[in-house]
Amino acid sequence: MKKIIEELYFGSINMQETINSASIPEYKEKIRQISDQELSFLKLLSLEGKEQYKKLEGMKADAMVIDYANIFKEGFRLGAKLMLEILEN
Repeated sequence: MKKIIEELYFGSINMQETINSASIPEYKEKIRQISDQELSFLKLLSLEGKEQYKKLEGMKADAMVIDYANIFKEGFRLGAKLMLEILEN
């Protein structure tokens, strides 16, 4: 059995595979509401407006990836600090 640090290093652990937000009813409902609103909004836009909106959404998604990676790293650091504190006492 590999140690967790080796699994992390070799990419055997993928948090996106272990986290399933779609199984949470509140999440599913919120995503449905967002989708409905987005479809209604897109109907109001011209072709050029739709293209600009898609570009904007792509830029927001790129920023979210950076933000979520940073949150993950900070959470990992906090967990490591917690383990160090536990081992000190």
